[in-house]
Amino acid sequence: MSWHGEGGESKFYDGLKYVMDSYTEVHPNVTFKYVQQPLDGYMDLLDTQFISGGAADIIHMQPHMAGLSRIRERFFRWMSI
Repeated sequence: MSWHGEGGESKFYDGLKYVMDSYTEVHPNVTFKYVQQPLDGYMDLLDTQFISGGAADIIHMQPHMAGLSRIRERFFRWMSI
């Protein structure tokens, strides 16, 4: 799980961690690794991760970061390479 923003001290992080931990309790074969990324340069970092094949399975993005067409353009173009 890749996400951007403040350190692991926010209410958002606490809520997200609770949901993921609760899911793991019900499905013990599923685990989550939390990777906090800096907000500055987050989109470029995601580009690099997708191109290299190292992107997280779950990525947090806020609606104002990119429209759907921009996401499709940036992150799915590597599939046609």
